[in-house]
Amino acid sequence: MSRSECGLPVFGFSIPIPLLNVNRGPTAVARANRDRAAAKLEVARRESAEQIARARRELDAATARAERGRSLVESAVRINAMSRTAYLEGAAGLPAVLETRRNARESVSRYIDDVAAANLADAALRLAAVSETS
Repeated sequence: MSRSECGLPVFGFSIPIPLLNVNRGPTAVARANRDRAAAKLEVARRESAEQIARARRELDAATARAERGRSLVESAVRINAMSRTAYLEGAAGLPAVLETRRNARESVSRYIDDVAAANLADAALRLAAVSETS
């Protein structure tokens, strides 16, 4: 209740008539659904980009380990050959030759594991890249 200029109380009431409010409720729901879907899409894109970046880092690390392993295998084979030569010349004992042979086998085994890890990381990167494009 309010008062008019002359001091008398004024009463009023309103009746909402939805003449100009045609389909605004379903339109608002549709906009909210669209915005929610856009937000989910953005989250999926960011997660996909993160997955690809992680796969690239793993591939780089695995490739570096495989390269390092290759040089270690070459060194171990060379040392094993020198140890056998020293044994044949009588300068070293059989335990030293067996130890260098065992070290060479272990370095080959580690190298095989590193190459397998590099191949798996490469496959993971390809999978992540394919899933991002589709």
